[in-house]
This record gives sequence, structure tokens and C-alpha cells, in this order.
Amino acid sequence: MAECLNCGMLGLPSTEDFCSRRCQKQYDTPAVTDPLQPSPQMLCKLGSIVVHAEEFLSPTGHHLDLTAMRTLFEDKEVRQWIKDMGPMLPVKR
Repeated sequence: MAECLNCGMLGLPSTEDFCSRRCQKQYDTPAVTDPLQPSPQMLCKLGSIVVHAEEFLSPTGHHLDLTAMRTLFEDKEVRQWIKDMGPMLPVKR
């Protein structure tokens, strides 16, 4: 049994549930503590972005690669990692 990190309520079966009785806080993505040491799941997502970018830019590129990249760009964990990396990433134009 897990405890809500926001209000202390016991009984959450996992970190992907709501603390529905008190605070309504949703636990969907664990906080990234060190963006320079991403989780294996994050490394897979980042690697997928690179592979799909290479495929999309190749002479035989396919629109599904662009769709896959857009899906990964919208992923909550990827968005959080980008935010946590802050000034270590290029600035968008």
C-alpha cells in the first residue's frame, strides 16, 4: 500500500492513481531527480525520437515517422525531461 505524497492518505495501489478522498492529486509521472541520468524508459523514448528523425529525413522517409515523433514530443515524461534539462538544451527559435 502506498501513501499520497501530498496529503498522507494511505491506500494508493500505485503511483498512477488519484488520491480521490482528500486532495485529488494525480500521480502520473515520477519527478525527474537528475535529467543527466534518465530512466531506461526515457532513454528508449529519446532513442526512438532520434531513429524516427533519421528515418523521416531519409530519402524514403514516411509520414508515420513524423507522427511517432509528435507523439513522443507530447509525452509527459519527455516534456518534464526537457523542462528539467533547462539551459542545457538549445533555445527554441
